[in-house]
Amino acid sequence: MNTYMKTSYFPSSRKKLWLMLFLCIPVWLQAQSYQITGHIYDEKQQPVEVANVILVHAADSSYIDACITEPDGSFAVTSTPGDRLLYIHLIGYEERYVPVSVNGTTHLGSLTLASRSIGLEAVTVVAAKPIVRREIDRIVFDASNSALAVGGSAMEVLQDVPGLMVDHRTIAIIGKGSVKVYVNNKEIKLSGDELTAYLRSFSSSDIESIEVYTVPPSRFEAAGNAGIINIRTKKQRADFIGGNLNTSYNYSQTEHLGYAGTNLMLNKNRISSFLNFSGMGGTMGYIERNETHYTESTWKSRSDVSYKVPTLNIEGGLDIRLNNDWNIGLQGRYNKRFSADVEEINRTDIYALQRVRPDSFYLSTDTRTNGNQQKQLNLHADKRFGGGKKMMWDADYLRYDRTNFNTLNSMGYEADGSVKHNSGLDYVRDENRKVDVYSGSLDFILPFPEFSMTTGGKFSHSDTRNDLLYEHSDLDVDQQDTFDYKESIYACM
Repeated sequence: MNTYMKTSYFPSSRKKLWLMLFLCIPVWLQAQSYQITGHIYDEKQQPVEVANVILVHAADSSYIDACITEPDGSFAVTSTPGDRLLYIHLIGYEERYVPVSVNGTTHLGSLTLASRSIGLEAVTVVAAKPIVRREIDRIVFDASNSALAVGGSAMEVLQDVPGLMVDHRTIAIIGKGSVKVYVNNKEIKLSGDELTAYLRSFSSSDIESIEVYTVPPSRFEAAGNAGIINIRTKKQRADFIGGNLNTSYNYSQTEHLGYAGTNLMLNKNRISSFLNFSGMGGTMGYIERNETHYTESTWKSRSDVSYKVPTLNIEGGLDIRLNNDWNIGLQGRYNKRFSADVEEINRTDIYALQRVRPDSFYLSTDTRTNGNQQKQLNLHADKRFGGGKKMMWDADYLRYDRTNFNTLNSMGYEADGSVKHNSGLDYVRDENRKVDVYSGSLDFILPFPEFSMTTGGKFSHSDTRNDLLYEHSDLDVDQQDTFDYKESIYACM
């Protein structure tokens, strides 16, 4: 017979409760977070609305929290204790950095943003602020009034849109887990490097406005916590046949990029059509530094990355107005990123606590040759009814092909330069992916005296084939992963 004996050191339940609370106090203190608040005004003491307020670690500028200012200029971000840096940015104003030492709830009071100006001898030209307005579910940025809309790319314009955080590789909406990009309400089914390459080849001179949705309406397909960026292009002129040519070249220490594109347009009677060609070529690069603190050591790394970005984009569309209420149309897009060579050289130094010199380090070289192409076809129709009611129908097909050949070589070294035992890692990775997506939607806009409601349904079916091969690894075993994944989704809003 098994005997189980329970020993109680604190017979009183109240004592047990106090012990549990006492043990939880250090964890609670470690995870305690505080609010940092304040108000932002311009030089005339008027509140500055929709300014980006981003909080980062003072040591390595890593992201902590962010928000945009309210109509009264107020903001609030959250942080754990420590030295922080508050970065405030809005196009038309000088950037401002505010050091903050967080050890409790902190109110920074009133902060002033100075207007950005350029001195030309005796004349001072003040940068014109684009029209930015906040609506119930979105922020609208009038790109046509921005100087960036001349000779630049969509990627450059997005860098100054309130509510967005954009760098050379990623696009994010403050407070959202992920982002989807649309052009004229049509989703651009690209992500990562492919999406940024497409936006760099998209001429900023074609952009009328940019809408940022944190609470997307039902006509947009936003999965999970995704936000929406909807780029609206300039409308075609009535009774017009013509086009334009755009070229630009960007040169800097880490960037040599050339862009060329042409837009052909026709708008006659009940027919509206367009055909766009654009391409980009050159090289880009960046340096990334990271610092990670562990219990017994600190890791400091630096990555030097350079890559080529040859891209071709072709778009075309035809719309026919059957009458004043009916419109049907067809659009197609072909996007190709040619074989792009990427090289990333990384060095990571490992420091023991209180050490000035590294105890060991790792060197690695990662080279990638990747390319992809995407074909997208859209059929659409919309019907207007009396009283502002509207029906919209879309059917889409997407074909996506991607290749990625990756070689990694990494080795660890002691402080004297000798090789660390069993620290090497090298492999060759060959990936091929093909995706077919069929989707459709039917949406209705129903206006009411005080509000407007959207409702409808969507469906999609995707078929993904992936072939992944590790031709060589430290295990001396070739590894292969092949799978075919199919998914169907139906939704009503």
